[in-house]
Amino acid sequence: MAKTTAEMHQLMARYEREFEANPLRFKMKAFGLIFLGYAFILFALLFNLALLGMLIYAQMTWGYHWSLVAGYIALGLLLIATVRSLFVRLPPPVGLTIEREQFPYLYDMIDSLRKPMRLRRKRIQLILDWDYNAFASTRPLFGLFGPSQYYVGVGLPLIASLNGEHLKAILAHELAHLSRKHTLFTGKLIRISVVWEVLAARLNQRSLLSLPYRAFANWYLQYLNAARVAMRKSQEFEADRLALRAVDKEAMARALLRGALRAQIVVDDYWNFLWAKSATVEDPSARAISRLFDRLSTTIDQEEASHEMRWRLGDVAMPWDEHPSLRNRLVALGIEVPESEAEIPNFVALWNLTRPESSYHRVFSGKTIEMNQELDAFWQHHHLVPWVMAHESAKPGAALMRRLEKEWKEKGSLGPESAWKYASLSISFLGLKRAIPVIEYVLEQKPSHPHANFYYGSHLVEALDPKAIGYLKKAIELDPLSYRRDGLAMLSDLQRRLGSTVDSETSWANAEEANDKLELAIKEREKPVRRSDEFLPHGMEEVDLKELCDAFAEVPGIKRVSLVRKKLEHMPNSPYYVFVLKPTAAGRLRLRAITKNCLEPFGFSRLQKVFPSTWWTFSLRLKIRKVEGAVIYRKGKK
Repeated sequence: MAKTTAEMHQLMARYEREFEANPLRFKMKAFGLIFLGYAFILFALLFNLALLGMLIYAQMTWGYHWSLVAGYIALGLLLIATVRSLFVRLPPPVGLTIEREQFPYLYDMIDSLRKPMRLRRKRIQLILDWDYNAFASTRPLFGLFGPSQYYVGVGLPLIASLNGEHLKAILAHELAHLSRKHTLFTGKLIRISVVWEVLAARLNQRSLLSLPYRAFANWYLQYLNAARVAMRKSQEFEADRLALRAVDKEAMARALLRGALRAQIVVDDYWNFLWAKSATVEDPSARAISRLFDRLSTTIDQEEASHEMRWRLGDVAMPWDEHPSLRNRLVALGIEVPESEAEIPNFVALWNLTRPESSYHRVFSGKTIEMNQELDAFWQHHHLVPWVMAHESAKPGAALMRRLEKEWKEKGSLGPESAWKYASLSISFLGLKRAIPVIEYVLEQKPSHPHANFYYGSHLVEALDPKAIGYLKKAIELDPLSYRRDGLAMLSDLQRRLGSTVDSETSWANAEEANDKLELAIKEREKPVRRSDEFLPHGMEEVDLKELCDAFAEVPGIKRVSLVRKKLEHMPNSPYYVFVLKPTAAGRLRLRAITKNCLEPFGFSRLQKVFPSTWWTFSLRLKIRKVEGAVIYRKGKK
C-alpha cells in the first residue's frame, strides 16, 4: 500500500536516526532490501516458467485450444520484460574525461591525498563538467559486471572559484566517499531501484499477471528510496570528517561557504542569462566558459553576499534531500555559525567570501588562453543541438513578447490575460525581477489573478518580506491545483525564517497533505471527458472572455466555440475547461495548432486544463451546449 507524503517523510527520518545510531545494522537492513528485490524477480521468473510449463503440458495432454495462445503471449511478454530489466546498465558519468598528461596538477593533488584517504591502489578517472559541484561515483567497468571503475568529477566553475587548498578539501571529501565505499554501496541501491522502476514502467499496461509486480514495486520502492536518502545524508558528514585527515577544518569550511555563496549569485544567474539568449540568438555562445570565468574573477558586492549567506545559512535539509544543510555541516566541523542576521555581514567579511580566488591557472598549467579556447569550442559543440532546439521552440514566444512589449509601450495598457502572458514570457526570457512591473500591473487590473499573486509572492519571499504571505495564500486559494503544494511549502519556509515556528509547522503539514491531494486531482483530470460527466458554466470574467473570443476570430475555419467547466471532486477551485470547436463547412481544424497559436499566445492562463475536441458524439455536444452561456463565440457575431 502506498504511503502518504507525511508517512514517507516520517519513514525517512526514522531511517536516518537508525543509520546514525548503528550504521552496520542499517547496512544489513539495506542489503536485505537489495536481496529482497532480486529474490522477488527470481521467484517471479520461476513461477512464470512453471505456468508456461503447465500450459505446454495442458496442450500436450488435451490438445490445442485458441485460449492457450493468449496465455503464451501474456507469459512471454512478462518473461521478456522481467529478464530485460535485469540488464539495465548504469551509464558512466557525463563530462570531459581528462588524463594525467593534460592536467598533471589535479592528478598530483589526487596522489597527495591517496595515503590519508587510504586509496593507494585505486585507479581514479578524473572528469570535468560544467556544473558548480564535485562528485564521486563507482561503476562496473563493463556496465553490468567487471571490476569497479572509480570516478571523481570536478566542475570547471568550482575550479575557477576556489584556491588550491580549498580545491584540495573538496577532492578529499570526494575521495573519502570512495575510501569508505559509499558510492559502491549506494550504487547497488540505485541499480536495484532502476531495475524495478524500469520493470514497473514496462508492465504498466500489461495483463493482470503483472499486478503482483506492480503492487510489490509500489511498496518496495518506498523503503528502498528512503534507505538510500538516509544513508546519503550521514555519508556526507562522514566524508567531511575523513577529509580532515588531509586538510584543516577552516579550509573545508571556507570551500563550503564559497561554493554556497557563488552557486546562486554567479553561476546559476550566468547560465540562466546565457540560455535566455537562445530565444533570440540562433547559435550558442562561442565564449561561454571564458565569460563564466571572467564573472567568477570579480568581487561580489558585500550587501548581496550577506543577503545570499543569510538564505544559505537559513536553509534546512528536507526529508528527501540527500545532502545535509550548510549550517549543519559547518556545525559538525566545529565552525561557529552566526545565530542572528546582524552577525552575518561580519561573518562574510571574516571569511573573505566576497574576494575572488581561483586555482584555474594552476590546473591548466598556465595555458589559460589555449584551454579557454578549447573549452569554449567543446561547450559550443556539445550544446549546439539543445541550443537550436531551444531557439526554435522559443521563437514564437519571443515574437509574441516583442509584440506585447510594443503594444504595452504604445497604449500603456493591456488586457489582464495579455498582460500576464507578457509577464510570463518576461519571466522565462529575462527573469522574475524584470517582470515585476508588469506583474504589479496585472494585480492592479485583476487582484484575483492566481499566477500573478504567486509570482509576486515569490518575489517578496526572496526579500523575506512578510507581505509575501498574503499573496501566496491568495494564489493557493484561487488555484490550489497549481499552487497549493508548492505555495504551502514556500509559505512554511518563509514563516520558519521569520520566526513563526508554529505557523511554519502547520503550513508544512498542510503541504504534505496537499501533495497527496494533488496526485488524486491530477489523476481525475487525466480521465477522458465522457457523456456521464457533469458540466458547469465556465465562470470566466468578461474581459478575459473577450480576449479569448478575439483570438478565435483570427483563426480561419472556426464556426462556433463552446466552453464549459467539468465538475470535479478534487480541488474544484482549479477549473478544468472543456472546449468544443465546430469548424465551418470548408474549414479543417488542427487542434494542436489552435491550442499553441490561439489559446497559448493570447494568454489563456489555464491552458494545461484545456481539452479541445471536434469528434465527440452528438449527445455529448448537445449536453455541453445546454449549459448556460456555453457558446462563447460564433463566426461573424460579437
